[in-house]
Amino acid sequence: HMNSPQHSPARPTQDGSTGPVDPGFEGASYAASNRELQLTGFQFLLGQHQFIGNELVIDLACGDGGATAKDLKRLIPNGRVFGVDISPDMIASAQNYCEQNLTFLVGDIENLGAVSGLPVADKSVDVFVSNYGMHWILGRERMQKFLDLVYAALKPDGVLLSLFAEDRIFPYFFERMQEVGARDSWAPYFDQGEFKHHPLARIEWFQEDLPKAGFKIEQLNLRENWIKFANQEALVRGVMGWLPQYMTRLPAELRESYAREVVAHYAQSTKDIPGYPEYQNGEIGMFDVSIVLKARK
Repeated sequence: HMNSPQHSPARPTQDGSTGPVDPGFEGASYAASNRELQLTGFQFLLGQHQFIGNELVIDLACGDGGATAKDLKRLIPNGRVFGVDISPDMIASAQNYCEQNLTFLVGDIENLGAVSGLPVADKSVDVFVSNYGMHWILGRERMQKFLDLVYAALKPDGVLLSLFAEDRIFPYFFERMQEVGARDSWAPYFDQGEFKHHPLARIEWFQEDLPKAGFKIEQLNLRENWIKFANQEALVRGVMGWLPQYMTRLPAELRESYAREVVAHYAQSTKDIPGYPEYQNGEIGMFDVSIVLKARK
């Protein structure tokens, strides 16, 4: 899950972040990756709100549109649903799901007013939803501007509903990626082993910053759960589909080899850690720490 035909230039902020970020998601790899995080996460998120069925709903960072069409649109039979994503390749895939009252648009979720065809200027949005998209808004200053933007676009009593990565997501996994990236064969592609995943939000920000934007917090907590994969091969597909910011640093012909090496290292290094599940028949898992957010105007 991700985000105008014209990408805004990078904007330095006080905390040193730049943006916006187009993670470089590629449709085929995204589609081939395991759907556990994409679909069941969205179903969980949508279950936190009682939809009426006639709302105007905007899915922020909708990815390839599969979850928007399969899970969200069925809850809004008499309303309108828009999906917005910064990646042209994701929206090209999403066009396969277009139907009456379901529209997909390329755009930057941090600059919704610039997305042609998106009805956000007249404060007419009932619900904004975002499944694993808001973590691409890098830095607290930019997140505050985004919250202000969403608040202004919502109707009175409108809702922001989001599930997104917290700074502590995937413990042990990103460390294993970095360790593999520091090996001699991979270090030239990863700043000699210094490359790290981009900084993610912490839940403590939102306790202060949502009220600053005017929101009333209805739900703000961590969701901790296991994402299970049938085998290491399934996790390799997940890495290639979900983590393009790593993959795009490598020549296309080397990406699968890197992903396989990371997954093998992760499986070996976590098998004796207390609290990790016993992997039966080769099954493998990742521990997910995400923020569940529901806030009302």
